[in-house]
Amino acid sequence: MHANRWMAILVVLATAARVMSLTQADLSAEARKLFDGPSPVIVRLVDGQIMEGLIVSESDARIELRIDQGEGINMTRPIPRKAIARIDAGDVAKELAEKLLALEIDLQNNLSADEYKRRIAMLDEFLDKAPAAAEADAIRERRGVFAGELALLLKGEEKVGGEWLAPVRAALKRFELHTEEIAALSKESKRDEAMRARHEELVSKRREIARALPSLMQERLPKLLADREFDVAADETTGFLQFWIAQVASTEGEVAAVLKGMDIDYNVRMQQTILESWSAAARGGDEPRVAAEDKDMAYVPGGYFLMGNRGAATTDNAFPMHLVFVSPFLIDKHEVSNAEYREFVEYMKSTGDPSVEHPLAPPLKNHDAEGWEYPELSDDRQPVVGVDWFDAYAYAKWAGKRLSTEAEWEKAARGLDQRVYPWGDDWRGQIVNWAGGRRELAGEMDRQNPPITPEPEPRFGCACVRKEELPPPPPTKLPDVTWAVDAWLAPQAIEAIENGFLKWDKQPVSPYGLMHMAGNAAEWVGDWYDARYYAKSDLRDPQGPEDGTLRVWRGGSFSSTMPEELASCRRGVESKTPVPVRRRSGRRRILPDLGFRCAKSIEVVETPVAR
Repeated sequence: MHANRWMAILVVLATAARVMSLTQADLSAEARKLFDGPSPVIVRLVDGQIMEGLIVSESDARIELRIDQGEGINMTRPIPRKAIARIDAGDVAKELAEKLLALEIDLQNNLSADEYKRRIAMLDEFLDKAPAAAEADAIRERRGVFAGELALLLKGEEKVGGEWLAPVRAALKRFELHTEEIAALSKESKRDEAMRARHEELVSKRREIARALPSLMQERLPKLLADREFDVAADETTGFLQFWIAQVASTEGEVAAVLKGMDIDYNVRMQQTILESWSAAARGGDEPRVAAEDKDMAYVPGGYFLMGNRGAATTDNAFPMHLVFVSPFLIDKHEVSNAEYREFVEYMKSTGDPSVEHPLAPPLKNHDAEGWEYPELSDDRQPVVGVDWFDAYAYAKWAGKRLSTEAEWEKAARGLDQRVYPWGDDWRGQIVNWAGGRRELAGEMDRQNPPITPEPEPRFGCACVRKEELPPPPPTKLPDVTWAVDAWLAPQAIEAIENGFLKWDKQPVSPYGLMHMAGNAAEWVGDWYDARYYAKSDLRDPQGPEDGTLRVWRGGSFSSTMPEELASCRRGVESKTPVPVRRRSGRRRILPDLGFRCAKSIEVVETPVAR
């Protein structure tokens, strides 16, 4: 028992001694390399005095001891040998800490993995051998910084220009820095031979980066997907896609020549692979808990989807198809109706409330809808049409909602499978409110309930005389107007169904159950318009350009005459001249056809499931 107690006391004393003094002899060979001068010593005098300092010179008769007085003041004291009882190695903890803390992080570039490990090992050695030193917290903090950078390096990232970037982004950053340096060199009116050589070197490096990027992406993508690094994979492919567009579509030169022969659809196929892998992984989770939900709104889970038109030419405003991540949101199941919008207009006329107006809206704006000038567009249940973007913005804010972004609208319309239309890839057989849809519906009404040809009338009032054949009644034609926001068919067709003259149960819904995402009324979204925006769009929750002169609308309308106008990827832009529609007489007139639906941001407690 007593032996154990004494052993414990000896261990404590040994530990205390180690904490109290750390000599160079206690250090590893790697740590000792940090010291390039004399080491501190402790001089014990015969009279009992103890002094600590550096021996700056010595002889058989005496030593010169430099003693730190603090605040940068040093004093050199000669000490006769005969006055010295003993000289011991001094404590190097403070000096070692200073040298370790002088190992600065390179702000522009990363170190090698071996160098990170070497520095971390010396920092760990200090913390192990001098844990109670005053500098221990600073050493611990510095170790964390080096360890964090090493983790990023081992993960495959590189520091370029002061940023830690995944390999493709790192290569693109180097390309950008080379381009900036080339531009700076090109401004020099007189370049010496060294400058010309540097210019040629940078041009060559840029060309090699462009050549290596496709292979780098091919190598990295399988590993990223296997490691479920979906965000990194999406960011890397987005970066390369935007780089390709900028170099090939916007510039000429050696880099464009390298990339022009590349199959750019390969990038889209890689993004498709990312989307499929992400979807499969996300479906393994639980259904998210939505913090709040409106019964008149549909919930759209957050996540990735492919936005744009895969077959678009580089000059089209829906080029390129690209990955986008949207956060979960709610969106109106129906377009805003005349009744709902009238309530807002009455409120504005009675209050003049400026809090709901957009800052750029005209003062004291008149929010009346142009569609109200036409009785055939003014029923309470029809969508409000003939409103401008400021009207839509103000209504949404008044209703406690907002306009959806382009990305949100397209996600809500097409889901994850890149369907061309909200219901699928074929417009045939789908009845929605556009010119072709109305013709098909009218034809179906006539097929199921053929118009009755009147009996011919006898000639001259005599039954014995041959009767004159009457022409068949004209085929059904449905008027070129909007349908109710909550109705899939024209009023005439609904009446025929109610009377048993028509059977029709197809409802061309969007993946999330939204009505009239194609046809009926076109719909404002929140974004400014830029025909080239997709080439530089943010990957996560893009909000559109920061400014502009025109706003975007989405979806076809009852005025649409071509099926491609119904495509979910189609981008419309505001115009002073609405689309003309055809009267029954054949004369053309102009009817407003632009309305909107609202969206709302929500809080989701758990990671959303892909749908």
